[in-house]
Amino acid sequence: MNIILMGMPASGKTTTGKILAKKLNCDFFDTDTIIEFREKQSIKFLFKNFGEDYFRRKEIELINEFIENKIDNTVIATGGGLSVYCDNLSKLKKLGTTVFLNLPIEILIKRNMKSNNRPLLIEDIAANTKKLYNKRISIYKNADVIIDTKTLGKQAIADYIIKNIKNANLHK
Repeated sequence: MNIILMGMPASGKTTTGKILAKKLNCDFFDTDTIIEFREKQSIKFLFKNFGEDYFRRKEIELINEFIENKIDNTVIATGGGLSVYCDNLSKLKKLGTTVFLNLPIEILIKRNMKSNNRPLLIEDIAANTKKLYNKRISIYKNADVIIDTKTLGKQAIADYIIKNIKNANLHK
């Protein structure tokens, strides 16, 4: 069984994924980190020099590789846009149980203001975060499990996922 974490940039996918993988004693993959490692460049650099389409193709290649290699017993933190492009959500659902980490837009804006490595949020972070959120939310809400994480700590989010993942798998 795989657990795929999705959501906006700065929603806590990587942090939650690491905690969850440790609690479940399984592997952890962060799609952005894998792409950066393989390309030997930051995502920011890839967007700037090769464009968003290039990066999205790399994400699709990676997800297809996960499916072909039948990875199992893995927690996967996806990039914020991975699930919303090219019917990737249906591929992710074939790969495992999808979990949307939902956080209010105000908190996302605050967190994104602290980071300068999000290529789609470089200029006017507040406006661009709202724009991305509004564009992506309807797709995110098709996840198997949706968690409003505003009032939950990191450990509590992981515990909630573990508890609710079983219910989601019963209904698949």
